[in-house]
Amino acid sequence: MAYDPDYHSRRVKEHAARFAAQKRDAETKRHNRKMEKLQEQQLKAIRASSAPRQHRMPSQRSTGVGFWAKAKEIFEMALGAVVLMCVIYAAYSIYRWFQS
Repeated sequence: MAYDPDYHSRRVKEHAARFAAQKRDAETKRHNRKMEKLQEQQLKAIRASSAPRQHRMPSQRSTGVGFWAKAKEIFEMALGAVVLMCVIYAAYSIYRWFQS
């Protein structure tokens, strides 16, 4: 079969049209998926805003306060209590020393 320029150009145009259609379909799918996700987020936000508020303490994870931060805070409070007791005992000892 001899080279037919009309056939060749028609095949190239068909291929280009098919490729453009595939690309357009992919972009449409991507856009539709993005819009669906956006719509889901908006619905979630609407549901969250209209849902009744639950009065409870926020969990440790959501506030970002870790275990070691809490442990450090408790340790500092205990250390402060021990120091305060030492100061009170020293004041009481000085008071008794002056009494005798």
